[in-house]
Amino acid sequence: MTIDVSAETVPDYMVSEPGAAWISPLGLEKSVERLLDIGDGEKIADLGAGKGELSKRIAKRRPEAEIVATEFSSVSAEEAYRNTMEYENIDVIRTDKFKGLEEGSFEQIYAINSVQAMENPLEGIEEMSRTLESDGTAVVTVPREESAEIFPDEWVQNKNGSTYIEGEAVLPKENVTYSQYVFPRSDMERKLKSSDLEPRNGYPESVLSDPTGLPYLSDIIPEEAEMDVPRSFKTALRYTPSTLTRKIVEKSGIGPEVDLWVADKV
Repeated sequence: MTIDVSAETVPDYMVSEPGAAWISPLGLEKSVERLLDIGDGEKIADLGAGKGELSKRIAKRRPEAEIVATEFSSVSAEEAYRNTMEYENIDVIRTDKFKGLEEGSFEQIYAINSVQAMENPLEGIEEMSRTLESDGTAVVTVPREESAEIFPDEWVQNKNGSTYIEGEAVLPKENVTYSQYVFPRSDMERKLKSSDLEPRNGYPESVLSDPTGLPYLSDIIPEEAEMDVPRSFKTALRYTPSTLTRKIVEKSGIGPEVDLWVADKV
């Protein structure tokens, strides 16, 4: 591949110790076709690629494309490498955001449910902008501000100029730390524009996310919380044991809605 992938490994990428987020970092399985229909770039990055599933889908849809899948976690990066070995047009690297990658390396960048897990979201968005070429496109999904409503008030704070959630739930057999950012639409638009990324007309859109993490929330969710999820999900989360909720979640594969932003480098 022609893209320089001599990236720097930075271990302190996550906002805190590894924990759970109510939005899955694995991608948008129910909305993946919508994502693949955006743009037609041939030099593409998948930021926070997880197991590399989205990178594989892009490689199948655009076999002529060069794809770089980045991951901060050595375990996930190794798994993504094994999962994408059959695709000669995918390189997997371990790096914090895009450090070590040259300016203007990509025509298109996907950041699917990854910005919320960064130490500083604005810096991550600025890195995306830096590594996009002029007129390049960023495809980003993040949890919206309403997501904070399902967490206890004392977990919600302001950090790095963004709404940040961190707290520990004491469950029957384990303690689970939740840690992530959520983004009011006006705040996210401001972050994109300050990084020379202009949101396209009609965005953000609402798309369905994966449900990973939601079963745990059935143990701590307040009764008055408003969740932007299917009604059947609300019922499962509020009135069934977490073990049963987990089975319902895994079988349905339908998670909450997140905001999809598409923005062009200006």
